[in-house]
Amino acid sequence: MKQFITLVPINFNDGTPVPAETLESIKWLFWETFGGATIEGPLEGHWVDPKSGKHYQDSLLRVTVVAGAEKLEEAREIARQICRTLDQEAIYFEARPADGVEFLEG
Repeated sequence: MKQFITLVPINFNDGTPVPAETLESIKWLFWETFGGATIEGPLEGHWVDPKSGKHYQDSLLRVTVVAGAEKLEEAREIARQICRTLDQEAIYFEARPADGVEFLEG
């Protein structure tokens, strides 16, 4: 099992808010693809573009999903798609082992 984390900006680079419908469609993309997701935030993030030296401050949602390792490329492509949709220079994506994750029933 792997845990995939994507930090999704809730504002465009010019500071205008991403429409609520766009954020909802992004959430649904995770839910439909992976069968669920945990959404946390808003969070504050900072990034300096190594090419231009420009500083970006973002308000973000942390979207976490757990899936089999075979879903890694699909998770990366979703992050890239979000990056393009929100016209970002880059997007944070993390894949880590999730061997201890369990879904328990009562």
